[in-house]
Amino acid sequence: MVFLGLSFQVCRGLTQVILRDALNWRIPSEFRATANSLSSLCMRGAFGAFGPLIGLSIDRFGIPLTLQYLGSFFILMTVLLLIPLVFEVKKNIKREIPH
Repeated sequence: MVFLGLSFQVCRGLTQVILRDALNWRIPSEFRATANSLSSLCMRGAFGAFGPLIGLSIDRFGIPLTLQYLGSFFILMTVLLLIPLVFEVKKNIKREIPH
């Protein structure tokens, strides 16, 4: 169980580095600080909004069922958001590389 908790932090750290780097390359320098601040605000806002909801779910349904719901939610979000994003990035990379 400790390994899963540590793996979450490692994945979160890697994702933040990759996404932050991608954001910084695409945003003009005069807007970069604002974009990074908004990104941080949205992440902290999401934790602030979902933390109490997850706690309420644990109180009502228990830890195992809440973790199943969260796992299902994140798998669904991965399929709906992340996979199309990967295809879009690959398409853009092919466009940028001259043949």
